[in-house]
This record gives sequence, structure tokens and C-alpha cells, in this order.
Amino acid sequence: MIELYHPVTQTILPSQVAGFAIRAEAGEFIRVRVDYQVTHVLLRLMGPDGKVLASVSNITSAYGSASASAIAASSGVFHVTVGADSASRNPAFCQIELTHRERATAQHEIRLKAEALLRSANLDSVSQSKDKREHAIEEYSQSGALWRLLGDAPEEALGLLRTGQLHFSAGRHPQAVECFENALRIARLFGDRFTEVSTLLALGGESYSTGDYRSALRHFEQALANIREFGGNEALRKPILATLWQT
Repeated sequence: MIELYHPVTQTILPSQVAGFAIRAEAGEFIRVRVDYQVTHVLLRLMGPDGKVLASVSNITSAYGSASASAIAASSGVFHVTVGADSASRNPAFCQIELTHRERATAQHEIRLKAEALLRSANLDSVSQSKDKREHAIEEYSQSGALWRLLGDAPEEALGLLRTGQLHFSAGRHPQAVECFENALRIARLFGDRFTEVSTLLALGGESYSTGDYRSALRHFEQALANIREFGGNEALRKPILATLWQT
């Protein structure tokens, strides 16, 4: 059973799914966050009846976070599953935490709307359709406005990071850099190390792609220093070191 503010550390092998339980009362808002390294994860939150209330697949990078929330319609035991990407040969190193369990308010309803926009944007962002990818940028912007209304800057930073990645893929480099730099500023201000590292890697990739190898080197070195500082997994460091060697 996951308890509020007591994170659980878990190593999840490719194709493996880890399960956790949360007890909540009717009318309570609950939120689960997973910070992961090396391999993408799929996070699901299910009600006492087994119905999926939220399903989140993080697509930003091999280093980041995903969260799922719901307002309990009835009391009981809710279930959380975290699965590692089956296409990967590396395990996912995860920290799972119940960050909220409290009486639901109007603000929580806004949060659920923002998360729904984020999930929709995530799906659209990996579509083969150019129109859907452009629509994802609009959805990230809409969710960002709601995060600002709620005062949740770290979630806004994640949306900026993903928007920057879409601009980068479309060849809009100035817009990508602007999004990445804003995401990095927020992540550093609020101490979100996972988003900070993901954004530094994105800035490094952006600089490298445009031939600015000095800036790329600086960003990759900063990302690597962050990972080393709080014990990031060695499997994540290797591709960064390989890129540093090439620069």
C-alpha cells in the first residue's frame, strides 16, 4: 500500500508491470507521480472496480516523470500499475509517490482538465499527422494556461519542454530554444531535477543539430553533472558520454 509522501523505489524490467495500491475515500483527490530513468514507462491509475481512470505514457525522453490523478467516486482501494517500455533492452529505475490525497475542490477539477489536455497532447505529438502534431502545440499551450492558473509551474515546464521538442522536430529552432530555456528556468527555480536534466539534454541536442558544439558540450556536461550529483543510473550516463566524446 502506498502512503502519502512516502515514495517507493522500484526497478522494472522491460515488459514487466509493477502494481501498487492506494486507499482513498469517496470525494478525495488522489495523485500519483512516477520519476523514472533510462526507459519510458506507462502509468495507469484504476478505480476499485478496475476501471482505468487515467493512463499516461511519458514520451519526452528516457529521463523524466509522469503523473496520474482522479477524484474518487467511491471509497476503496485504487490500483496503480507502472510498466516499462517493452521495446527497450534496459530496465526502468522508478520512484513512485502518492503526492496528493485530500478533499477534492474546484481547483482539483481544473487540474484534471489540465492533465487530460496533456495526455491528449502527448498522443498527438507522436502522430504521423502533421496537423495533429501542430494541434499538440495548441493543447500544451492550453494546459499551460491552466497550470499557471493553479500555480503549478513544474507541470507548466513539462509542457514547455514537449512543445520545444515539437518545434525542434519541425525545424523551428528559435521557438524550440525559447521553450527549452523557459522550461529550464522554471525547473531550476522549483528544484525539479528530472525536468532540468531532460531540458538540458534537449538544449544540447538542439545546439548540436545546428553546429553549435560549444553550447552542446556545455549543456551535456551540466546534464551529466546533475545526474552524477543525485545518483543517476549509469545506463543513462553512457549515451551522454558518447555524445560528449563526439563533440
